[in-house]
Amino acid sequence: MEGEERDEEVCTMETAVALAWGRGGERDFGPAWKVLASDPKAVNEADERGRTVLHCCCALPEDRGRQVLINNLLALGADSRVEDIDGWAPRDSDFVSTAESSHEALLARHRAAAQSKDLDYFLRRSAGDPLRVQQALWACSGRHSCNRPLPDCVSQNGGNALHWVCEQLGSAGRALALDQVPREHASPREELWGSKKALLRILRERSRGESRDGGDQITANVAWTTLYDLLCLLLDLGADGESKDGLGRLPSNLLKGGGAMADAAAHLLEDSDWELGDKTREGKTLTDAGEYVNAAVGAVLGDEASGTASLEGDFARLSVDHLAADVEEEGLYARAARAETELREWRRANARLLGERGLQGWVAEDARRNFGRWGLEPGHPARRNTAAQAREVETIAGAATEEEEEGEVEYEMEYEMV
Repeated sequence: MEGEERDEEVCTMETAVALAWGRGGERDFGPAWKVLASDPKAVNEADERGRTVLHCCCALPEDRGRQVLINNLLALGADSRVEDIDGWAPRDSDFVSTAESSHEALLARHRAAAQSKDLDYFLRRSAGDPLRVQQALWACSGRHSCNRPLPDCVSQNGGNALHWVCEQLGSAGRALALDQVPREHASPREELWGSKKALLRILRERSRGESRDGGDQITANVAWTTLYDLLCLLLDLGADGESKDGLGRLPSNLLKGGGAMADAAAHLLEDSDWELGDKTREGKTLTDAGEYVNAAVGAVLGDEASGTASLEGDFARLSVDHLAADVEEEGLYARAARAETELREWRRANARLLGERGLQGWVAEDARRNFGRWGLEPGHPARRNTAAQAREVETIAGAATEEEEEGEVEYEMEYEMV
């Protein structure tokens, strides 16, 4: 109780550093961790003797716990060159220099993975966080990776990116907030044949049907999010809508029950012939003029308003909307190229979140999250008070990853509570 009251009194890093430095062998880093969780930029603020919280950690007994604390501070931006009034800087200690080298190696690995669009690397480091998984998919997806099974930490059922996105849509998962791309870069995929144009058409048709039945327009009751943009981009990149995960489920199965928009996306996946890519299995399509045609010979079979039973039956299975001429002019490769072009525009418009620095920001985010948790747990060993001594730590992932086996530097960020 006394420690909690003291935490509430702490409002500056200067006071927190004094408590972390301690007197009589008693140290408590908890107040400092609470300050850093709310204001990471305070990591280099010093007390009256010029000491920062990194100085305080350097004075701790040598063990793996000390190294974890130093790693987290470096990830948050701690400057090891800051000298106290005695002229001592944390960098003067060999173990801090070693930690800095490891930190720089980690960031270099992140940069290399971002530049090479190494999707698996970031998915494994997402810890299954839905927003981070989306960030990785937006930043690194391409036609070469859209059908690969995702790592177990993201999908334990052997699903691919399409399965994962559909599962998020079916469960009303939170979508990543992204700035929309400029209209001139987005319009081609709505005007030419592609999954986004097909999905928008399904929504319009259902909206007209709901209106005829006296109901509200479907487009007024559903929200288009960036998860739907990602779904359409993956399909246009070549994602297989008929692929099954380890449990035998199709992507469309995971959309059921997710609301009107998710149901429309399921209809798109179930009734579009994505293998052929641009028309129904019967070779029929709908032109922009509203004529229902046999694309193979150009014969007009009817129009939307004809109302014949046969036409209605066929139209119920039709999910595409493009000019018959597009069948010859546009194909799978052209559609994938348009999707990749638009993906580049999404990344350019959202460079801070999807670019190299955005992905590297995960390390600082993890550190801030750790400090927030440690600051709120009085008995956590990361506080280093007399009531709770530091304990042995393990990596947040537990088992060594393939990269670690290949010689990647060890960079522990997390305590293991034992």
